[in-house]
Amino acid sequence: MAVTTLDPNTALIIVDPQKDIVGSSFIRPIDGVVSRSRALLDAFRERGLPVVLVLVNVAGVATGAGVESTSRQAYGHGFNVTLALDAMTDARPEAHDYSIKNVFPKLGEMGTARDIIDLLAMRSV
Repeated sequence: MAVTTLDPNTALIIVDPQKDIVGSSFIRPIDGVVSRSRALLDAFRERGLPVVLVLVNVAGVATGAGVESTSRQAYGHGFNVTLALDAMTDARPEAHDYSIKNVFPKLGEMGTARDIIDLLAMRSV
């Protein structure tokens, strides 16, 4: 499902923004994930929208763990979930792929960080 809209009351949740993960091995280069996450953070803050940083005791960005569990909880609490697929990664290709192909389509809309930023910009006009 492609990103088509954002709720009027929307917030950005960034999972595991920790310096310790930068040197770890991931299926997608972490510097790109960090820069796209930063672009989302800047876009939300420029519009006065809430930003939540979820810190986990174990270091790591994990599509198949932290991102998936946070998305499941948000969905379970009745929130509409939008996932920036290019702003996440995992050390385990099979976990990353499984979440994107099998779990996230059931929880909400998916797109790129740019797709979400563009939707935010359209709301500001």
